[in-house]
Amino acid sequence: MDNGENQEAMDMIAKSNLITKNFLHLSVEFQSDSVMEIKELPVMTWEGLAGSVGGILNLWIGVTFLTLIELVDLLISIFQGVISISDNKVLEVKK
Repeated sequence: MDNGENQEAMDMIAKSNLITKNFLHLSVEFQSDSVMEIKELPVMTWEGLAGSVGGILNLWIGVTFLTLIELVDLLISIFQGVISISDNKVLEVKK
C-alpha cells in the first residue's frame, strides 16, 4: 500500500466516526484513600536453612556410609563362599 492509499483509508475511517462510536471511556475510582502495606517476612533465616540442609546431608552421608560398609561385608561373605566352594570345603553349621 502506498502513501496515497493509506491517507485515503485514514480519511475514510475519520469520516465514518468509527473510533468515536466504538470508544469506551472507563473511570476507576477507589472507595477510600487508605493504603494497605503487605510485608513478607521469612519463616526461616539463612542460618537456619543452612543448618537444616547440613543436618539432612549429614544423615544422608551417614546412611550411605553404613550402606557401603554392609555392601563390602556382603561382597566379602560372597567371596569367602566362592573360595570355600572352590576348595571343596563344606561349611559346618554349629548347632
